[in-house]
Amino acid sequence: MRADWRASDADRDATAERLRAAHGEGRLDTAELEDRLGRCYAAKTYGDLDALVADLPRPRAERRRQPVRIGPARLVPILLLVALAVAWHAAWLAWLIVVLAIVRGRRRMARSCAPVVPRRRDFV
Repeated sequence: MRADWRASDADRDATAERLRAAHGEGRLDTAELEDRLGRCYAAKTYGDLDALVADLPRPRAERRRQPVRIGPARLVPILLLVALAVAWHAAWLAWLIVVLAIVRGRRRMARSCAPVVPRRRDFV
């Protein structure tokens, strides 16, 4: 049985911490704490340690928070917003390119439609 197994220093320390916590909660008075701590550090087996905390409530295990999972139902709106933002910027970029192409084309046309002045050739 577990009660007959030898306890380690770590087991004694864990029981002592549990006793100190019970004292802090007001479950044990100072004299009783000192008595139980003395018996705790003299304990040889798990049975000896279990007897010291048998009348105390067990500590509650801390619950671990479950990680938030992003499933397809939550992922679709996020992806749509990203696609909309990219498309919006791409549309502005396309308009900018079109406007620059028109301005550049007009400049070329203005140069090509300018009156042509023949060069003067001087022959000797």
